[in-house]
Amino acid sequence: MEAALAFLGGAFGATGLALLAPRIAPRRPAAGASGQRIVALLARAGSPIRRRLAGRPPRDLARRIAAAGRPAGLGPREIMAAKLSAALAAGAAGVLLGPLAPGRLGGLAVVLAPVAGFLGPDLWLRRRALERADRALRELP
Repeated sequence: MEAALAFLGGAFGATGLALLAPRIAPRRPAAGASGQRIVALLARAGSPIRRRLAGRPPRDLARRIAAAGRPAGLGPREIMAAKLSAALAAGAAGVLLGPLAPGRLGGLAVVLAPVAGFLGPDLWLRRRALERADRALRELP
């Protein structure tokens, strides 16, 4: 059990370093292609869920998508579908890995994993918008 927790700690640490990497050294333009594919896959998977819930996307989501350059041709509905499917996938992972956590951390992992999954596409959009703004600033004379 300690080995699984150590692995999870290392994975979260590596993810944190990867999120800081664009600030340390600029990425090559092709680096965002895999993220686009993942979010597009999540959008396709979450489309039936979004249609059943028939909820409206937040008003500022279209603005955030435009700031990110409308990656992968995704709109507000597709991003909401990606958020829902990411929340379900992260919730399933939290339920599976929660019992491995010591003490009350298991319950916390089960509760917070879907929240983190739901906010994941927002983080991706924010990174894309920042990378796009940095590229625009570098291209200025």
